[in-house]
Amino acid sequence: MVATILTDFSYITPNNFIAVSVLFPLLDIIVVALRFYTRRVQKFSLKSDDWLTLAALVVNIGIGVTLIIEIKGNGISYLAAATPADSSSIESYLTFSSPEQTLNGKVCCLAIRRLDFASIVTHYIQIQFAVLQLQILLLLLLKLSAIMFYRRIFCPANRGWFHVI
Repeated sequence: MVATILTDFSYITPNNFIAVSVLFPLLDIIVVALRFYTRRVQKFSLKSDDWLTLAALVVNIGIGVTLIIEIKGNGISYLAAATPADSSSIESYLTFSSPEQTLNGKVCCLAIRRLDFASIVTHYIQIQFAVLQLQILLLLLLKLSAIMFYRRIFCPANRGWFHVI
């Protein structure tokens, strides 16, 4: 029963995190650039939905940069990459120590590059707080952009209180 709950996280490496943190913002840049290019080719004016999408792109790039800073600071993906050879019981995970966790033959809690536990946890919490705040802002901008896009489609007349925005 325990073996069904536990999964193998050996595919989670720092390089994979960096690849995702770079790839998705690059794809977003391409999509937003194509959106602005399409508006220009079709000679449509840029409205609030376009500018909100651009603001969301900037925030998304900030999230990617923040995640890269977190990875370089050994905050995520280092300890998840190592798994015990016997992954059939929960005890093997609780007592497992990877080479990154072992320093001078003794098991050390998060002893990567001889950093102490408090500084790693503090750095991790600070970065996670920053990412959380950026994600809230990103979600707000994306929802506002969708609302403004619906307004562009379904309210073509330039009258009413909704057009003031």
